[in-house]
Amino acid sequence: MVLTSASVSPACTRAEELPGIAWAGEHVEVATFVDVDEEVCGATLNYLDQYAGLLRDRFGTHDDSPTLYYYLPDGVGPYFEECDGLGGCTDGTTIYATRMPQEHELVHASIGFFSYPVLGEGLAERWGGDAAPPAADAIPLSEIFKRADGGGRLDATDYETVLHFVSHLVATYGEQAVLEVARALDFFDDQGDLDRALQEQLGTDLDTVVSDYETNAEWCRAFHARDPSMSCALAERASCGDGTGHFLVVDADMRCESDGVIGTVHEDAVTRSFTFDVDVAGPHVFRTEALGEDPPVDFSEYGWVVLERCEAGCGHVVGGLFHDETYDLEPGRHRILAVRYNPMTDVNGFRVVINHGTPDNLVCDAN
Repeated sequence: MVLTSASVSPACTRAEELPGIAWAGEHVEVATFVDVDEEVCGATLNYLDQYAGLLRDRFGTHDDSPTLYYYLPDGVGPYFEECDGLGGCTDGTTIYATRMPQEHELVHASIGFFSYPVLGEGLAERWGGDAAPPAADAIPLSEIFKRADGGGRLDATDYETVLHFVSHLVATYGEQAVLEVARALDFFDDQGDLDRALQEQLGTDLDTVVSDYETNAEWCRAFHARDPSMSCALAERASCGDGTGHFLVVDADMRCESDGVIGTVHEDAVTRSFTFDVDVAGPHVFRTEALGEDPPVDFSEYGWVVLERCEAGCGHVVGGLFHDETYDLEPGRHRILAVRYNPMTDVNGFRVVINHGTPDNLVCDAN
């Protein structure tokens, strides 16, 4: 799942006539030409609205007006020329996207300000949901700063690096401190402004921060580096399979009309996720199989299932769930993310059975 997006300056050029509002929630209004009842999967709209609400709470956004989300699966360019060729972008209050949900753009719209692109895009990637930017090796920050200065647009391959940079800043200085640095900057600022903001807000300078990042930051793929806390907060709760609490069963019906599925029929994949709590550390056995009339044993061409801890950092992804795996888990909340490719006929979803291996230790509860 690849995401290419951007924040743009508030001035915009609209060409074709835009669609009207098709659905309205508390925090988001969705405008689209598609039939939201037939083409948008069961949990998508509520998930989009709740994700925006969590972001606003996280960032302390005081504007109560809903974000307008234009879902334009055939392309954004005809309606918003500055976004031509992109998968999504925002002018600060309105989102234009070929995908739904587009959590990256929700961050831009919910944070309440345009910042220096390195920080703005890094923050948007940190809480960017389950879609990933193009995979790329680490790029020198000096090159990215040059592209960002004066309101420049980052390359798609820069996003993974700015995600890691911002995540390292958060781990080092704290989330609120980094947000204060971002708030002190404007979209059109440059490296000199970033240096001054770091000195004023954090008592350090840009050279020191970059040196520390390049020396000490752990590198991993973007999906592994994100903060999954919001995705975990909105996931379904897995239930104890046999009523005894000795094992847990996740039945993920991945058909678009299912209540828990996130995405649309126009995406290349849809998702569904469940959380469960580990009470006692130790080995947990996972058995995963595809669901359907005659499902294949090897379901890799139909989708994938992954296990992660609900905490930020490169190590939060535990591993894939393919058939039979055993993972040593620490106490805390975990999430199972199931991804199903579109279109798919032979597989309706996935079942994951989790057994702690020790009958006296529970891995789930009824709450």
